Amino acid sequence: MAMIADQDHIWFEYTPRETSAAVAKMFEGYSGYVQVDAKSVFDVLFRAESADQAPTRIEVGCWAHARRKFWEACLAQSEVAREAL
Repeated sequence: MAMIADQDHIWFEYTPRETSAAVAKMFEGYSGYVQVDAKSVFDVLFRAESADQAPTRIEVGCWAHARRKFWEACLAQSEVAREAL
C-alpha cells in the first residue's frame, strides 16, 4: 500500500495481502485525518477502540469522482457544471 503523508512524503509498505489487520497495524498509534477510498479494509481505521471512546481518526472525503462528473457535464456545455468547477 502506498500512502501520501503530506505534500513532500510518500510512504510505501508492502503487505502480501491488503487486509483490515494490515491497515490497522500500519496506522497503529496515529490519530488525525485520513483520506482513503471506499474499500472496506479501511473501515477499521474509523472505529472507536472501545465503546466509551471516540474514534481517534477522522475520515475525510475525496471529491475526485464527483469533480470528474462535473467536468464531463462541462464538456457538454453545462453552465451549472462550469460554475461547480
